[in-house]
Amino acid sequence: MKNSFLEKIRRGEKPLGSFSELCSPYSIECMALSGLDYVILDMEHGPAELHDISEGIKAAAYHGMAPFVRIPSLARDAVLRPLDLGA
Repeated sequence: MKNSFLEKIRRGEKPLGSFSELCSPYSIECMALSGLDYVILDMEHGPAELHDISEGIKAAAYHGMAPFVRIPSLARDAVLRPLDLGA
Protein backbone atom coordinates (compact mmCIF):
# COMPACT_ATOMS: atom_id res chain seq x y z
CA MET A 1 0.00 0.00 0.00
CA LYS A 2 1.22 3.48 -0.85
CA ASN A 3 2.62 5.58 1.99
CA SER A 4 3.54 9.07 0.83
CA PHE A 5 5.22 9.87 4.17
CA LEU A 6 7.77 7.06 3.78
CA GLU A 7 8.23 7.73 0.07
CA LYS A 8 9.16 11.35 0.75
CA ILE A 9 11.46 10.46 3.66
CA ARG A 10 13.31 7.93 1.45
CA ARG A 11 13.77 10.57 -1.26
CA GLY A 12 15.11 13.09 1.28
CA GLU A 13 12.04 15.31 0.95
CA LYS A 14 10.03 16.84 3.78
CA PRO A 15 6.58 15.34 4.29
CA LEU A 16 3.66 17.63 5.08
CA GLY A 17 1.12 16.83 7.80
CA SER A 18 -1.04 18.13 10.57
CA PHE A 19 -2.57 17.41 13.96
CA SER A 20 -6.23 16.45 14.13
CA GLU A 21 -8.48 16.44 17.16
CA LEU A 22 -11.32 15.41 14.85
CA CYS A 23 -10.70 11.74 14.22
CA SER A 24 -13.75 11.27 12.06
CA PRO A 25 -12.93 9.24 8.96
CA TYR A 26 -14.51 12.01 6.88
CA SER A 27 -12.20 14.72 8.21
CA ILE A 28 -9.17 12.43 7.82
CA GLU A 29 -10.22 11.62 4.25
CA CYS A 30 -10.46 15.35 3.45
CA MET A 31 -6.97 15.88 4.87
CA ALA A 32 -5.60 13.03 2.77
CA LEU A 33 -7.28 14.28 -0.40
CA SER A 34 -5.80 17.74 0.21
CA GLY A 35 -2.33 16.24 -0.22
CA LEU A 36 -1.10 15.76 3.34
CA ASP A 37 1.38 12.92 3.89
CA TYR A 38 0.62 12.25 7.56
CA VAL A 39 -1.81 13.04 10.33
CA ILE A 40 -1.26 13.08 14.08
CA LEU A 41 -4.43 11.95 15.82
CA ASP A 42 -4.53 13.66 19.21
CA MET A 43 -5.64 11.59 22.19
CA GLU A 44 -3.77 13.76 24.69
CA HIS A 45 -5.66 17.04 24.38
CA GLY A 46 -8.58 16.09 22.16
CA PRO A 47 -11.82 14.23 22.86
CA ALA A 48 -10.79 11.15 20.84
CA GLU A 49 -11.21 7.70 22.31
CA LEU A 50 -9.75 4.44 21.04
CA HIS A 51 -12.71 3.76 18.71
CA ASP A 52 -12.32 7.21 17.11
CA ILE A 53 -8.59 6.65 16.66
CA SER A 54 -9.27 3.28 15.05
CA GLU A 55 -11.53 4.87 12.44
CA GLY A 56 -9.04 7.68 11.81
CA ILE A 57 -6.16 5.24 11.35
CA LYS A 58 -8.15 3.18 8.85
CA ALA A 59 -9.14 6.26 6.85
CA ALA A 60 -5.57 7.59 6.77
CA ALA A 61 -4.06 4.26 5.75
CA TYR A 62 -6.70 3.73 3.05
CA HIS A 63 -5.61 6.99 1.41
CA GLY A 64 -1.86 6.38 1.78
CA MET A 65 -1.43 8.89 4.59
CA ALA A 66 0.69 7.86 7.59
CA PRO A 67 -1.31 7.85 10.86
CA PHE A 68 0.52 8.84 14.04
CA VAL A 69 -1.13 9.02 17.46
CA ARG A 70 -0.34 11.45 20.26
CA ILE A 71 -0.98 9.29 23.29
CA PRO A 72 -2.41 10.55 26.61
CA SER A 73 0.25 8.92 28.79
CA LEU A 74 3.24 6.59 28.74
CA ALA A 75 1.25 3.75 30.27
CA ARG A 76 1.76 0.44 28.47
CA ASP A 77 -1.90 0.36 27.45
CA ALA A 78 -1.84 3.87 26.02
CA VAL A 79 1.18 3.01 23.86
CA LEU A 80 0.33 -0.49 22.67
CA ARG A 81 -3.34 -0.10 21.79
CA PRO A 82 -2.83 2.54 19.04
CA LEU A 83 0.10 0.48 17.71
CA ASP A 84 -2.14 -2.60 17.55
CA LEU A 85 -4.60 -0.55 15.51
CA GLY A 86 -1.95 0.39 12.93
CA ALA A 87 -0.46 3.68 14.11
